[in-house]
Amino acid sequence: MNNHFSTLFATIFLCFFLLSFPTPSLSAKWNPQDKKAPSPESLTKLKNLTTLCFTNTDLSGPIPSFLSKLRSLDSINLAYNNFSGPIPASLVPKSFANAEFTSLDFSRNKLEGGISFFFGKNKTLQIADFSRNLFEFNLSKVEFPNNLVFLELNRKKIFGILPEDLTKLQLQLSNVSYNRLCRKIPTGGRLQNFEETAYFHNLCLCGAPLAACK
Repeated sequence: MNNHFSTLFATIFLCFFLLSFPTPSLSAKWNPQDKKAPSPESLTKLKNLTTLCFTNTDLSGPIPSFLSKLRSLDSINLAYNNFSGPIPASLVPKSFANAEFTSLDFSRNKLEGGISFFFGKNKTLQIADFSRNLFEFNLSKVEFPNNLVFLELNRKKIFGILPEDLTKLQLQLSNVSYNRLCRKIPTGGRLQNFEETAYFHNLCLCGAPLAACK
């Protein structure tokens, strides 16, 4: 079996294996006695694995450290769990920040701290969903990847202002509502194409599509 098909098989296995069993089929402690759940040791052997998704499995605790050994990952989906604490840079090879991801979904967990290290003009990230967590950081000077098209940052504790560079992106979907952002929404690009619900319930954000700044 060549690398392409072995990777595809591993991806399908990881994405759908958990759906075959009642939640929680994968224990929060990655219990090696649970024969229904793949162990961290077995996952780390999938050197060509590019996509990892453990969604809606009721996992809790910190992001598991074995992710640092999955060096070919370009897509991670850990949505709808109970992961908590920060995403520590030490968990992955020179941190997640230096890995080239195209899609990240950590939504609907209890994660804290900052996530700005995931972003940068030269990153390959296209889809980023960090919504409904407890992240808290200054958005003002974050540089976003040029190819980013999906940005969900709603319902957190993000503060600062919306960077002007957001107007240069070809965003198809963006939501920064329910945060602590302030000042005028930058004008241009696609930022005014979104409904006011993509921006409302911030500390003092203003300008189209919200009410005019005073």
